[in-house]
Amino acid sequence: GPSRGSAAENIAEFSLAAIFAAAKHLPDIWVHDSQWNFTALTPLKGTTLGILGFGAIGRSLAGKALALGITVVALRQSQTPFEVDGVESARDIHELFSRADHLVLAAPLTPATRHIVNADVLNSAKPGLHLINIARGGLLDHEALLKALDRG
Repeated sequence: GPSRGSAAENIAEFSLAAIFAAAKHLPDIWVHDSQWNFTALTPLKGTTLGILGFGAIGRSLAGKALALGITVVALRQSQTPFEVDGVESARDIHELFSRADHLVLAAPLTPATRHIVNADVLNSAKPGLHLINIARGGLLDHEALLKALDRG
């Protein structure tokens, strides 16, 4: 119903706020972490947003990001086309991570997606990738993330 849509809108707006926070030198929200990280001041226009999962949240976020001149690359489990014009499709999760400056994890947690973001995937990430996890924690292998953070 309508409430589900508005929840998706709220989460999409939160994700966008996190992207703005990282780009605009405000305190950064890092994977539900309480630590304050600061990133360099960068413009958003011309950056690339990766979206893993393309349900209501992913769609809402994609539309908002495209309107700001952000390139949007997405990956979804199903082969159905993206309902939002201008969204580019990543061949696989490695391409998604290698292209994204900001990456929002918005896929449902299923046996197929559990720990889908593993050490191997994190290794293909751009240096300085800003990862925003709005999905269930199980998508992310936290030990692998901590090791990747140690490496920078």
